[in-house]
Amino acid sequence: MIRCFPLLLLILLFALLCGACASEQAGPSGLLAPALALTPTPASPVSPSAILTRTPRYLDRTIPLTTHRTTTPHAPVPQTRFPEHPERRDEPLNEQFFDSTFHTVRPPFLEVWRHSVESGSGFGFGVPRSAPLWLDGHLVQFFDGVVLEASSPTTRTVTTPVTVTVHAQPPDWPQHVPDLLLSRESSPHRADIEATGVAEAAASPDQTPLVAPLQPVTLTVRIAGYTGPAELRLYDAYLRQTSALTLQVRSGLATPLVPPRGSAGPQWATVLVDGQIAGVQSTLWTLDSTTRIATGQADLDRIYPMVRAFLEQDVVSYELDGHLVRGYRSPDNPLLWLRDHVYQGRGFRYFERDMTSTLDAFRRAQRPDGSFPDVLTYPAWGVTAHRLETESDLEFLFVQGVYDAWQATGDDDWLRDNLDAMQRGLAYLTTDPQRWNAPYGLVHRPYTIDMWDFQYGPTTRSPKGNLSPRHWIDHQTIWGIFHGDNTGLAYALKLMERMEKYLGNPQEADRLHDQRNDLMQRLNSLCWNGPYFTHFILDNGEMPYVPGVDTATQLSLSNAYALNREVLSTEQEQAIVEAYHTRRDFGRAFAEWYSIDPPFPAGASGWPAVKGSSRANMSMGASCR
Repeated sequence: MIRCFPLLLLILLFALLCGACASEQAGPSGLLAPALALTPTPASPVSPSAILTRTPRYLDRTIPLTTHRTTTPHAPVPQTRFPEHPERRDEPLNEQFFDSTFHTVRPPFLEVWRHSVESGSGFGFGVPRSAPLWLDGHLVQFFDGVVLEASSPTTRTVTTPVTVTVHAQPPDWPQHVPDLLLSRESSPHRADIEATGVAEAAASPDQTPLVAPLQPVTLTVRIAGYTGPAELRLYDAYLRQTSALTLQVRSGLATPLVPPRGSAGPQWATVLVDGQIAGVQSTLWTLDSTTRIATGQADLDRIYPMVRAFLEQDVVSYELDGHLVRGYRSPDNPLLWLRDHVYQGRGFRYFERDMTSTLDAFRRAQRPDGSFPDVLTYPAWGVTAHRLETESDLEFLFVQGVYDAWQATGDDDWLRDNLDAMQRGLAYLTTDPQRWNAPYGLVHRPYTIDMWDFQYGPTTRSPKGNLSPRHWIDHQTIWGIFHGDNTGLAYALKLMERMEKYLGNPQEADRLHDQRNDLMQRLNSLCWNGPYFTHFILDNGEMPYVPGVDTATQLSLSNAYALNREVLSTEQEQAIVEAYHTRRDFGRAFAEWYSIDPPFPAGASGWPAVKGSSRANMSMGASCR
């Protein structure tokens, strides 16, 4: 089956123009559970429901693995009222210091903490893990097992009755707040932080400001009654610090201009005065990495929306072996082919949120020898996973797909889950005699037209007895070196080197580096003809005669792919671009990205006469995958 993908030119141009976008990433489960209101003294308290509607930004959200937010539920704590202790109300301000954490508990939290200990209520408060902090406009203090929140004090020194709310926490809650909150003392000053330079219409579902990467936003920092220096620190959805700015606060106000950075999702902000925490905002804004191209040239600016609209029509989603699979098919075929999915990923990675399910399905379908199928099982169509044996590119394409998905999600654990599959795939590609020419030290394949899955030669019959192009290897198969398989392998080795180094395997990274360099030296010696790579070099003997075509002059599509594979010298890149430019002929095509030029003659592909030979002689590189 041939997949003719008419979007390739658009995707190549789009990928070159877009560059890297802020990734949409992921993380663990929700931070805190539903709350319990505890009132140590009578007051006009804020009800628990009111507190929960104002406060849950930092309580209910997850650190996003994808842009979908979920909340891990926790069993609610039964509601209980503490009795009053009026005799303590007239005592001097008291406190309880903890040597183990170097933090102090003070009113209004001290009363609640003491009573939980004295009454043996078993709420599991534990010791304080932070100082009392102004978080999202509320006074809170973190303990081992809970967060205590005061309803409406205006200062940390509380003399009026307040309601204290207890929020139960999962065991891993410290992973969901910046480390700074658990290590610094609180400032006597209170800082409030707000993103004010954002259009009102730009709001995320929880009504926090929605901002774009690197587009400066004005913040308003208020510290009542204070004039002097302060420090603003910003953290992304992975709690990595993205900015540290020194502010000059005058008459209680500073308005810095800040470019949002880091991972997409809700982002934190803290203000320090004299190194102490004056205020924290758990969701200063939500960073949204919506992609767009803005050049002022209409023909370039419309590439992205046009490519996206086309690709969105190629989505296939179904359940396979208990897993939901969502991937991208070729427009002329309903199945999920690894090749089509990965190459289209160069476009959909800028907007697709499910970057992993199709690759996971291919990993589960990997064969014991390390090879991959071409296509996934699709029960509704009666198709089982299989491989067209003429292809020698699937293993390096899997590496490329995993790398692109990892870059888009930032999910290191998922990357580790795929490391063994990538290693086994490349081992198969570089050792199996059907894929690897040991004397040349290069990948080989049957004589196909560039990366297509049918061979040059006469029509044959399929295993079912139907007339067919030459998808199968037989005694008439012509073997040789196709440059695109080898630049693709070299690119995969470079990506593997990058991933191994990131995962802390420097020796393996060095080995992959040397393997890639050696491979490219052998390929350049054999296939580089000066302006571009020769389309095909036979393993043995001379090239077969092709009527009317000088095969030594054929410029094939994978020269263009090589431009984006980071394995060519600058001189090679310039030579390939010039080779295409010199063949520009608007009388033949709207662009010079030919599948192969000059093309093979009619009938050379082995397609049955009833189908003609148009599919074998497509003159546009944009028509292939």
